[in-house]
Amino acid sequence: MNPVRFVRVALEYVMFHNHEEERAMFSYDMIIFVQDEDRSSIHSCFIEALRGKRTIITRDDFAAGVALVEAMAQCIRDCSWIVPLFTANFLSDPVCIDFISRVQFSRPHALIPVIWEKPLEPTTVSVNHLLQTGNLLCWPEYDDKDNFWSSLLDRTRPT
Repeated sequence: MNPVRFVRVALEYVMFHNHEEERAMFSYDMIIFVQDEDRSSIHSCFIEALRGKRTIITRDDFAAGVALVEAMAQCIRDCSWIVPLFTANFLSDPVCIDFISRVQFSRPHALIPVIWEKPLEPTTVSVNHLLQTGNLLCWPEYDDKDNFWSSLLDRTRPT
């Protein structure tokens, strides 16, 4: 089977069977998932812009002593929206790719990918498919940051 077709069928299956979430109570509005080396340049920007508007967590908030895989799975369950920030570092980090794969198979409808830097070279078929078909937000290079924040807040509006 074509890998792209397999991923698409798997996503459709998960979305069709994931109706319990509609009644779920989430602990946070969103998780901002960033590759470790990119944290200092990205976190402060997001935390400052979203403070008081959305409840957010980051990888910094993972419980100490908990296995990374368990912490990622818990965040996927506890956050209404999952916002990964794609950079070259993100796409070359196996932990980040694993996180994206987990989200794509459990809650693809909650995924709001943000392209932080361009151009990007996808490293897996599923990430390549996400970048081609996902409802992406792109971090503006210049003066259009107000529209970016408005778009992100609109997409993450509580239901």
